[in-house]
Formats: sequence, C-alpha cells, structure tokens
Amino acid sequence: MHQPAYKAIHAVKNLIVRFWHSYWTILIVGSLFAMTSLGANAQNRSYDFTANDTVTLTNAASALSNRTTFTLEFWAQFTNVSGIINLVDITGGNDAGGLILNAGKLTVDLACDFGCLTESNALSLSAGTWYHIAVVFDNGTWDFYVDGVAQGINVLDQGAINVVPDYAGLSVTNLLFGMQNHPSVDDFVGSIDDIRLWSSARTQTQIQNNRSMELVGNETGLLGYWKLNETSGTTVNDSQTNSSSLTGTSSGIGFNPVGAFSTDTLAPTVSSISASTTNGTYKVGDVISVQVNFDETVLVTGTPQLTLETGTTDRTIDYTSGSNSSSLTFNYTVQSGDISADLDYVATNSLALNSGTIRDAASNNAILTLPSPGTANSLGANKNIVIDGIAPTISSVTASTANGTYKLGDSISIQVNFSEVVNVTGTPQLTLETGTTDRTINYASGSGSSSLTFSYTVQAGDNSSDLDYVSTSALALNSGTIRDAASNNATLTLATPGAANSLGANKALVVDGVTPSVTSTAPVGGAVSTDTSVDFTVNFSESVNNISTDDFALGTTGGATGTVASVSATSGSSVTVTVSGITGNGTIKLNLNGATNISDAAGNVGPAAYTSGSAHTVAIPTVPDAPTIGTATAGDGQVSVAFSAPGNNGGSAITGYTVTSNPGGFTNTGASSPILITGLTNGTAYTFNVTATNGIGTGTASAASNSATPKADQTITFAQPSNYNFGTTPNLSATSDSGLTVTFSSSTTGVCTVSGVALTFVSAGTCTIDADQAGNSATNAATTVTQSFTVNAVVPDAPTIGTATAGDAEATVTFTAPASTGGASILAGGYTVTASPGGATGTGSGSPVTVTGLTNGVSYTFTVTATNSAGTGAASVASNSITPAAPQTITFNNPGAQTFGTTPTLTASSSAGGGYVVTFTSSTPGVCTVSGTTLTFVTAGTCTINANQAGDSSYLAAPQVSRSFAVSAIVPGAPTTIVATAGDTQASVAFAPPANNGGSNILGYVVSVTPNDVLPVSGAGSPIVVSGLTNGVTYTFTVEAENAVGFGPASSASNPITPKAIQTLTFLNPGSQNFGTSPTLTATSDSGLAPTFTSSTPSVCTITSGGLLS
Repeated sequence: MHQPAYKAIHAVKNLIVRFWHSYWTILIVGSLFAMTSLGANAQNRSYDFTANDTVTLTNAASALSNRTTFTLEFWAQFTNVSGIINLVDITGGNDAGGLILNAGKLTVDLACDFGCLTESNALSLSAGTWYHIAVVFDNGTWDFYVDGVAQGINVLDQGAINVVPDYAGLSVTNLLFGMQNHPSVDDFVGSIDDIRLWSSARTQTQIQNNRSMELVGNETGLLGYWKLNETSGTTVNDSQTNSSSLTGTSSGIGFNPVGAFSTDTLAPTVSSISASTTNGTYKVGDVISVQVNFDETVLVTGTPQLTLETGTTDRTIDYTSGSNSSSLTFNYTVQSGDISADLDYVATNSLALNSGTIRDAASNNAILTLPSPGTANSLGANKNIVIDGIAPTISSVTASTANGTYKLGDSISIQVNFSEVVNVTGTPQLTLETGTTDRTINYASGSGSSSLTFSYTVQAGDNSSDLDYVSTSALALNSGTIRDAASNNATLTLATPGAANSLGANKALVVDGVTPSVTSTAPVGGAVSTDTSVDFTVNFSESVNNISTDDFALGTTGGATGTVASVSATSGSSVTVTVSGITGNGTIKLNLNGATNISDAAGNVGPAAYTSGSAHTVAIPTVPDAPTIGTATAGDGQVSVAFSAPGNNGGSAITGYTVTSNPGGFTNTGASSPILITGLTNGTAYTFNVTATNGIGTGTASAASNSATPKADQTITFAQPSNYNFGTTPNLSATSDSGLTVTFSSSTTGVCTVSGVALTFVSAGTCTIDADQAGNSATNAATTVTQSFTVNAVVPDAPTIGTATAGDAEATVTFTAPASTGGASILAGGYTVTASPGGATGTGSGSPVTVTGLTNGVSYTFTVTATNSAGTGAASVASNSITPAAPQTITFNNPGAQTFGTTPTLTASSSAGGGYVVTFTSSTPGVCTVSGTTLTFVTAGTCTINANQAGDSSYLAAPQVSRSFAVSAIVPGAPTTIVATAGDTQASVAFAPPANNGGSNILGYVVSVTPNDVLPVSGAGSPIVVSGLTNGVTYTFTVEAENAVGFGPASSASNPITPKAIQTLTFLNPGSQNFGTSPTLTATSDSGLAPTFTSSTPSVCTITSGGLLS
C-alpha cells in the first residue's frame, strides 16, 4: 500500500454570488475536507497571482449568456482571506459581475442593487491552504460547495432570478481572474488551479468524485476546461473538446510547478475480507454481509461479484454497496444445500468485475487478488461463520400404541421420525384417514429430539381397518415451525400411505368409532285402532347387547295412552316390544331413549335417541273439546256471539252449542255460529263463553269473549239555515232525540268556521256545516246531519293610503289593500286612484298606481278606492301633497386613469341647463376624496365618484351617475431630515419618511455612503446602522425610499460625521494636597493621545499651562 506524501485540511467560509448594477460577486462557502497527494504520483501545476495580475478566459462569459443552469469550479489558495477579495470578473464591453470573497461569505445578487443578497453559510478560511470551490446555479436557486462539502443547498435567489443575464446583449464576453477595478474590492493574491465551466447543475457526488482528478475533456456538459499547467508564455489553453475553444491569455502571473492536487497512478489493492455479520450458524434464507476491504477509497460501477465456497454448489454473490469508501459490501443469502464449517471464498481470484469497474478517484483499476482462503486476512481467518443449508426430512411414521381395535374415546399415540433433531414451535398437525370425516390431530411432544408425538382420540363416526394418514402432505405447520438447530425449516413430505415407513405399513391399528343406532320401529301388521295391546318391531344398525324395557318410551298424540310391557330378547339386531293398556284417542309410537346402556361388540355405548318410527292410531270416543271463542258484537239490548267448532269432537258428532252471558247468566243455543243473546241491559258490559255437546256429553267451556256493551240509537234534527251576508256572525241550532247536546263543525273552512254555535265567515261562497252527537255509555253516536247555505259578498273597506311621488305631468301613488275585501277578491284593475284637484284617475290591480295627465307645477293630493264583485267601497284618506315636474339627466364622462399626486378637476352638466349645478361625492374615501370639483388622491387603487343634481319645483332630482377609474402609484419622494451620528467604525443614520409615499406603502430604505468605502445598506425604517467605516474618515449619507413601483430620488446629504475609536483615560486621584504646593498631574489614554486637564472648581484650584495644580 502506498503512503500519502501530503495531506492538507481545508476550512472554507461562504459562497456569495451577487449582481449589483453591472457587477457580480461570487464567494465560497466551505467546511472541512482532507485531500491526499501521493508522492509517487505526478504533481500538476498552477498559476500564482500578485496585485494587478490577470487571466482572461476569452468568450467564457458568452458561453453562460441566458443559461438557466451552470457550474463554475476551480482550486484557490489565498495569501489573504480578510476584506473583499476579487476572484473573477465577468467582463467585456461592460462590467457584468464577478466572484469575490467578502468578509468570509459568498453572496449572490443578480438584480437588486444590494437589496436582495443571497448568501451561503459562513466559512473559516486560512491563508496558504488550497480549497476547491464550486458554485452551482439551478433555475433560481444556488448550491455552494467547498472541497465537495455542501455549504448551502437550494438557497433561493433573493432577486428571484431564474436565468443568467443577457451577456450577449451587454457585449460581455470574458471571464477575468485576479485584478478588479472596483475601488472597494482588492485584487486576488494567491494561486489558482484547474478551472472548469459546465452548462449543467453539477451534483455533489459529481463534484466530490472529480475535483482531484484531471478530466479527459469530452465530459458531457463541459463548456471550458483550463488546467493552468502552462510553464511559460501568455496563452491559457482550453482543454475541452465539446465545442469551440475558449482559450484565453494571462498577464503578469507566475508559473508554479506545484498545483492543488497530484495525479494518482497507483492502483488500489485488497487488504482483507471480513463480514459484519456476527459469528454463528446460518440457515437457508439467512443473509450474511461480506466486506472486501481496499487500501484506499474506491469507486464502483456495475455489479462486481465474489464466489464463495458453499459445498457441492459454490455461490456467486453480488456487490451491494460501499462505492466511494474503502470497504465494499457483498450480500450472501444461504440457499438450500449450502454447507460450510467455516465460510470462505473459493480462491484468490474469486473477486470478479462482472463487466463493472472498481477504481480509485484517479481512475486506477483496482488489483482484485485476494488472500489465499484460510490464510491471514481471508474471510475464513477473520470470521467463524458456519453454513447449514440442509433441511431435516421425515424418515418414518409409527405409533407407540399397541396393535388392536380402538373404540370411541380411546387414545392412540403417533410418532413422526426425522432425519435429525428438530425443534418445534406452535402446534403442528397431522391429518389421519378416518372414514367419512378425516381427523386432524395436534403435536403433543418431542421438541429437541428426532421424534415428534401426535395424540389421536377416536371420535364418533371414525372408522378404519388399518389406520394411516391421508396423503404425503398430511403433516402441516399450522402457523408453527419445525426446524433444525440452524433454523432450517424441515421438509414435511411423508411416505405414501401404505408404503414402506408409513403409519399403515408400520402398525396394525383398527378404529371403530361408530355407535350403533335404531334404524326403524313399527307396529306389527294387523293391529287396529281399538286394540288395547300392540307389538312393535325394533331394528338396529348392528347386533347390540343389554336391551331392556326401560330403554324405550311412548310418543303419543291426542288423548292416547299406554305402557311398554316387555321385550322379546336382550340382544340381537331386531327385537319385538309389546305396548299394553292402550286408551283414548290419538296415536302411539315406540321411541328409543337417549343415554341407554345398549352397546356394540367394540364397546361403543349408547345409541342416539330415536323418535322417527311408525305410529299406531288409537280411537276411543270422548266428550268434545272447547269451541274457540270469536267476537261479541253489541246491539240495542242484545249481543251476537261468534265462535268456531272445537278441534276435536271427541270421536262423536257435535249435536249443538250453548252461549252463556256474564253477568246475568243469559243463555241461548244453536247448531252453529253466531248465536244471538237478547234481553240484555243497555249500558252494561257483558262477556260470553261457549260449550259444545256430542253423543257422549258436553265438553268444557271456551275462553271468555271480548267485553260488549248494548246501547240505544239516537237521531239529530238540524234545520236548513238561511243565506247570510259576509261580515255577519249568526248562531246555529240543532237537537237530538236522546236529549244529548249537538256539536257543529265546518267542512268548508275556506268559507266559514264555527266555534260552539257561532259562525264566522272567511269569504263569500257556499258554507257547509256538520251536526254530530257522539253518544255516551248507553247511547250510540248519532248519524251526522249536513246543511249548506250561501254567504253573500259585500263591498270592500277603504285601502290604506301610502306615498305619492311626483313625475313629469304624472304621479305614482302607493297604498295597501283594505283590511276586509268584503268576502270577494278585488277585481283586476279594481283599485282607482283619483287626483285632487282635477279628478284625473288611474287604475291598477295593486300598488302602486300611476295617474297621468297632470299639470307640472300644480300641487295634488290623491285618494284610493277598491272594487270587488259586490261593488266599490269607500275612498281612503288623502295622500301627501306633491307637485309634478320635468325630468333631468346628468352628463358625467369618466375622468380616465389618474396618477397619484395629481389633483384633477371634475366636470359634469345637467340637461336642465347651466343653472342646475352638479355636485360630487366619493364612494371610496380610502382612495380618493372630493371637495367641490377638486379630486385629492389618498392612495393608489380604484376611485369611484358619484354625480348628483337635487332638482327644484320645475325639475325632478336627476338619477345619480357613478364613474370608477384607476389611480396609479408613483415612486416615493425623498426621505427628509437626514441626521448621521458617528460611532466606532460605524454610523447611525436617522431620517423621516418622505412626505409622499407615491400612493403605495414604503417597502424599505437604502443608505448610500460617500466616499463609498462600504456597500449600500438596506433597512425597514429609521435609523439604519452603516458598519465597516474607517475611523478618522469623514462621511456623508443619502437615503432612498422604495415602494412597489421602485426607488424614489435620493435625499439631500446628511451632516458630515467622522467615526472615531473609543478611548479610555486612566487618571489616578492625586490625593490630599497642602495649600501652596504645585503638584504635577499625570493621566494616560489607551489611544496613546496626551490627556489635557481643566478645573471644575477654579475658586479652589486652577491648572497651569504646564499641567501643574495651583
């Protein structure tokens, strides 16, 4: 490995690129970067600059004209890093910008005259140190890099500039390094090396990877490339080959044999191979991160590969990360079959490029030879990684339970044997072939061994003549795991059922989990419904034992009953059961009870209960059941009772029904429903029940009916009313023969309403009244009696007068409708307005009505009448007095757009003549005001002016005319009362805002300095502090105000001030003195100036010209 012969640490401050009038500033922001120059390699050259030295890159500025992206980069070594130092001017026909170092910051200002500085981070530069500087412009934002480290990213251009200025239009052509003519900027003194100009916005990675490398010259986007490797002459060669040469010239520079970086020619080599994955054993699917370490930083393209020794099949793994570092990572995923006791690569040539590259920053291809496997610095020597990629397999399935037959509830223990020890999580499952329903059984034990036990309990219905699993995939994880010590998942494939090593081949286990059952029960043929003893045949699904009479029970319907008397045998597949003592009517069938002790040969006990056998009909006559009660319906002194026949007539035909009341016990009989009960008392509530009778006798009574109350009927007498006039309120009269009070209601509420017996008429028309009587506990509601009659309309009331408004020989009169229209609508055109004097009229269907034919100049009042179908009503009271007059109009032309600060005069005229003066008002006093005809503007905006003429007895008031127009802002006036106050290397400049803001809010102020030792200073308001002044120099200041339109004129110059340093006096107390002595006073100033003395108590002491007390 080669050793670095030179290493420099670069610390850089800020990069500022600014455009001020026709002057650019670009400065560099930095951080910390270490650059290595190799002694064994070739050192490049550079240019040395002293004051007034220049390098002019011809047409390089033209190449930037109107570009939205560019990158400028170069190496610089400063002799001095304080103050304002020029690096590069953009120049030609006119000065257009430049690159300067200003108080340790790089600042961009493209268009705002120091009002919008775009700055990078602050930098800390050292004299004599090489720094790589890159400034990137990208569609209105700036990226700043020093030694490849970002010092401000996506910094928004404060002038909102998204293109470089039009240098072609300014006749600007060149980039000039070194000298700067501006009096406030120092020439660059130091060294410059390797200048590059790109048409693209270079990325940080591109800048980092290439800053210490010589370019080929044909790189994409390269506009200019000046290596500065010349050794004599004035020609500065452009080494790019993409476009026309931008070769320049030099003046006064020195040729330095040492440049910013060396050309590296030594190839990287592999130093060691290791793995960030911890030592241990790894299974299929595990990922191991392998690192190939080089003796220097390398850059990778493509996907290099490393081949590992992994047993039968060696694995080739891909590069994944590490470019631009000295350690490359390759990830290896363990695959099935991989095995290694100590993971290593195959050979010293196991690292291959695979069509990619591994190079250092100088593009030297790396040497790929690895340490021999197992030797020092190899993967096997550095790590202890075991690979186990072989999964466990199943060797056989058996059972520890003895061969034999097993019944419902018995347990069988089954073992699944593996090729190696396995560990289990969760509950894996094994599915057995057990007849109609296959059984899935759970893992029980065995984790940490090579044999796993699964427990099977025989369930109802299970059946197998030689127990086995269902298929080769019958073993399932069930969300658990079966793995070896390396965590390889076991292969779960079983031997084919019945084949060697299967459960069926290894064991002889018979499963009988089928419980016996009854298949049928039926009466023996020949039994009749009147038999009192009947035999039933019972058939079982298989031969059973322990049959007895208590295993059976009777299922009956209706009133049939009986007793299980005997069984023909205690075992067998078919027996006869005798039922005796049969009585009643209905059916009997023989059922098997549940939970009996009947069992089959395997010992399965308790056939299921059976109730599906054939029934025997029993028929012995009885009295009928109760009828079903229906509805009791009341009448006058009687009730009709409905019912339905009983569901069971007892086996004998019903001969009749009897209905009985409660209370009173009134009865009546009949052959069918309904039956009428008479002789009841009106107003009394009754319920009723019904019985049925057949040849055997009378059955039980039905449930009670609903309550029914008999009631008497009533009739209303309601005479026909006569016709009435609208506005009257007659009373109604009607009677009922029950003596109860009759009530009234209206079915034509749009014509009439009724309250009690009083009628109220709503409108003319036909009024219809209903007479009703609701009845009471002993009397039914009466039938409604309806009578209709006519309501006649009358003339309407007088309307209510409103306001009369004069017009030209006419008047418009408003009014409201009369309170009562007389029961009929006011006719179309039914309102008449009459003028007084003269009697002129106007008609209409509503307010207002216009009366024409009046005489201008005559005073009138007006009345209104309303007319409906019945006639015309009374007139209203008289209106207000009005006098008709002629109309007039205003001519008011729009003044058009105006400028803030002017005072235009408004003009308008009336059609009535010059004697009728038009007046003006403003609707927008926040923008403009008006006094007489003179406009005054308050601010910029939209001004709206109204023109009016009030009229007189001969002319009506004119309609208002409004005109709107824009008021444009102008630049503000000059600030006033400029007062400067000196400080130490600074001044505070106070001022008053301009009297005229131009119609737009003041955005800020700029203070300019004379002489211009410092740049103009911006501020939001007074005072503004100007720093960086030179003590002892006399300055004056001017102030400009800015609004949305722009900067206004400069103020008059301030009072002159001279900044001065602050000094401190040291004057020790002379102490007590005796009268008549003349001690010498001593004092010093830290400024080095000689202090002077005065006495503030001359009646006690004075100071002589020699500085003595007297």
